[in-house]
Amino acid sequence: KYSYRYYYHKYQLHIQKNKSRFVFTQTYLHSRKNQISNYKLFRTRLKDLVLTNEDPSSDKAQELGSLLHNINLNRSMGDNDTLKEMKSCYDNYTSSKDSIDPLNYKIPSEEMCFLKEVMRFFYKNNKGI
Repeated sequence: KYSYRYYYHKYQLHIQKNKSRFVFTQTYLHSRKNQISNYKLFRTRLKDLVLTNEDPSSDKAQELGSLLHNINLNRSMGDNDTLKEMKSCYDNYTSSKDSIDPLNYKIPSEEMCFLKEVMRFFYKNNKGI
């Protein structure tokens, strides 16, 4: 069995050979990974703030706002709905904490599945690489 790194490397070579056929460039993959980890970070931080009954005007809450701002700056086209949802969660939190249940706030599945898709691509195309 090969490691993730092995497949990742093969995948990169494959992309270089067929650049016109694939949208997944290294930079794109990298920025998607960062964006997904930012989504996760946002969700866990929001959950913590609500569970610990943190005041919306506190520093922690302000940090969450700036994280959301960074996510917004680095968004790609497919992120708009996700961002709207995240922003409304944050606005709900800052206006009145009762109106939000962060435990039910889900990161859209297409974000979570993104890296799995890439892995599936490796395994499917392994013979052709």
